[in-house]
Amino acid sequence: MSRGRRRRESAFTAFRRSRVVAIAGSILGTQVVTSALGFVYWTVAARTLSVPVVGHLGSATAAAMLLGMLGMVGCGTLLISHLPELGPHRQRVMLVTAIGASAGVTAVLSVLFGLVAWRSLPAFAFLDPAGGTFWLLVAVAVLTALGNLFDQAMLVLGRPSAQVTRNAVASASKIVLLGAAVLAGRSGVDAALGAWLAGQLVACLLAVRAAVRLTPTAGRVTGGQMRAAVARFGGSAGRHHGMNIALAAPAALQPVIISAFVTADENAVYTTVRLVATVAFMAPYALAMALFAVSANDRQGAEQRARSVFRLSLAVSLLLSLVLLAGAPLILRVFGADYAHGGMADLRLLGLACPLLVVKDQYIARVQADRVLAEATPFVVVTTVLEIAGTVAGAATGGLTGSLVGWLLALAAGALWLASRHLSTPGSKVRRSTAGAPV
Repeated sequence: MSRGRRRRESAFTAFRRSRVVAIAGSILGTQVVTSALGFVYWTVAARTLSVPVVGHLGSATAAAMLLGMLGMVGCGTLLISHLPELGPHRQRVMLVTAIGASAGVTAVLSVLFGLVAWRSLPAFAFLDPAGGTFWLLVAVAVLTALGNLFDQAMLVLGRPSAQVTRNAVASASKIVLLGAAVLAGRSGVDAALGAWLAGQLVACLLAVRAAVRLTPTAGRVTGGQMRAAVARFGGSAGRHHGMNIALAAPAALQPVIISAFVTADENAVYTTVRLVATVAFMAPYALAMALFAVSANDRQGAEQRARSVFRLSLAVSLLLSLVLLAGAPLILRVFGADYAHGGMADLRLLGLACPLLVVKDQYIARVQADRVLAEATPFVVVTTVLEIAGTVAGAATGGLTGSLVGWLLALAAGALWLASRHLSTPGSKVRRSTAGAPV
């Protein structure tokens, strides 16, 4: 065996056993389990609830995910960056502070969104503040923010794989409770959203128990300690939040924008299509998050690690694109004939986004790990505006399909921008700009 071949095999073995793979496996395992159970949940919903109810449910859950993302105020990625360097008591202080900030901000944003959407968007007329759906949406959004916060914190606290079990239990709870509601004759949005809420609550309670166990301390968390944590990390959290919003806003806003432009029946089809596409997006995203989590606290071999992760992510994303292109009719048939016929072309369009998202995700992972967020600001701001504008313009002129085409064109423009800066394999510019810099 040649020396070069032995070196390559040794590098592959080290990569396979690395914490990048452990964390990526945890993220991907969580998404596979929750997506598989999510398929079951939405299949039950599609086959037992009316199409308009499924459309309203899709609108409500999409809004909750958007509000949960906005309400996290950067705490998730902040915890990934700083928890490993703190002792148990200060870790507990940071967690409690992050929980309080995320829950409070998300609750306020959710109430404001519900009121504005109810008054100004006909597609969200079901969010009457006098009804239960409005307050169920607020609660789901808050628990979504906290669930995301715990999932990110657990990547650097204890065993990342434990979140797979927690999320599996939560997702299974949603299915059981939805089935129970249908059998009891309750087939409205409130019942389905209530089942979703119960599942989120189970996940958060399990995560709180794990967090308490992983941050053992005899001291109490005081208001003064929480204020000190805000003073110390507030600026960093704000920078993370700005980056996170800019990165996630297009994807999180897309279902809300589409809900405002299409009928409830069309939105029901889009909800199932988005569910399938999200599964394909998650493998490359998991590798990007793992790269961030490891590189933020382990500078050794960061450049080679980034290149290996990028190549693997690109290969996986291309394979997943082909699966969606070829298997769209078969995959969507699970939800019923109406969904398979109406969503086939749109699922194939979304499949084209897989490799485009890899370039963006990997670049941002390196920038966040190296703590040079300002370098990516021009790219993030411009591409975010382009993706949102493309989605809105496409939805206004071509409905659901038009919105997806507009979003894809904006993604392609962003990928070309990075490629023109020689960042198609992330890391070169980032590493030069941070050589010797303190972290």
